[in-house]
Amino acid sequence: MTRFLFLFLFVCSNFIFAQGDTIFFEGFDGGVRPNDWEIINNDGYTVHPSVIDFEDAWVFIADPFEAGNFVAGSTSFFQPVDRADRWLVSPEIQLGTTGNVLQWFARSHDPSFPDSYRVMVATNAGTEVQDFQDTLAVISNELPEGLTRKLTLNQFNAQSVRIAFVNQTFNGFKLYVDSILIMENDPLSVSEIKQPLANIRVYPNPTSHSFKIDTDSALQKVTLINLSGAIVEEWSGLQTIFDIQHLQEGMYLLDIQTDKGRTQRKILKQ
Repeated sequence: MTRFLFLFLFVCSNFIFAQGDTIFFEGFDGGVRPNDWEIINNDGYTVHPSVIDFEDAWVFIADPFEAGNFVAGSTSFFQPVDRADRWLVSPEIQLGTTGNVLQWFARSHDPSFPDSYRVMVATNAGTEVQDFQDTLAVISNELPEGLTRKLTLNQFNAQSVRIAFVNQTFNGFKLYVDSILIMENDPLSVSEIKQPLANIRVYPNPTSHSFKIDTDSALQKVTLINLSGAIVEEWSGLQTIFDIQHLQEGMYLLDIQTDKGRTQRKILKQ
C-alpha cells in the first residue's frame, strides 16, 4: 500500500531559494528533455486536438508566463474526458545525511480547469510506477499564479531516491513544473511572500554581459545567488541594469525585493 508522508509541507508564492548545500537542481532550461529523466504515460489516452503539443506524457517547453524560462508541462485534457496518469521521474539522487529538503515551483495554466498532482518517492532506484510506494504530497487544484512548495525528506536521509511528479487530474488543462531543488543542511526557514509579483521582467535572458529589470514596483535590493546557495552579487534598488559579464557562465537565481514584496527569477549567463 502506498504510504502518505506529507513531511512538513510549506507553500509560498514564487521561488524561495533555500540556504544550504545543493544536492540536485533541475530547471528544464533550453526546452530539451534531460537525458536522465524518465517519462511514463500510464493512462494511454488521446489528448484533445487543442493540446496536441502535449501528446507526450510530459513535454519540455518555453514558459508561457515568463519569457526566457522553460518548464516541464503535462496535460489532462483528453478526448473523451478521463483522468490523467502521467509521470515525470527524476534521476537517482543521493540524499545527504541530515536536513534534506525538496523544493519545486508549479502552476496550473487555466484557473477554470486547474490541475492536481502527486509528488512521490522511490527508494529502490526503480523507474516503474510500482516502485513509488511513498507519497510525499497531494496537491489539489494548483494555483494559476504558481506556488513554490517545500517539504522535508528527513525520513530518507542518506538514501538514494527518485522523485516523481504525477499528473492525476480529471479533465483539467495544463500543469507546469519547474525549479526542482534538493538541498541538505537546510534550516527550513521560509519567508512568506504576501502577494505574487507578476509584473516583473528580466531581460535579456540568457545574457553574456548585463540584464535589466522592469517592474511597476520600486526595487529595493537585487541578490544574485549561485546554485550552491552562495551570494555572488548584491545591488541596491537604485539601479535597473546589472552587469554580470565578469561572472562564470552558468545558471544563477535572482532574488528581487521590491516595495510590494519579493520574488525570484532564474537567469542564464552565457
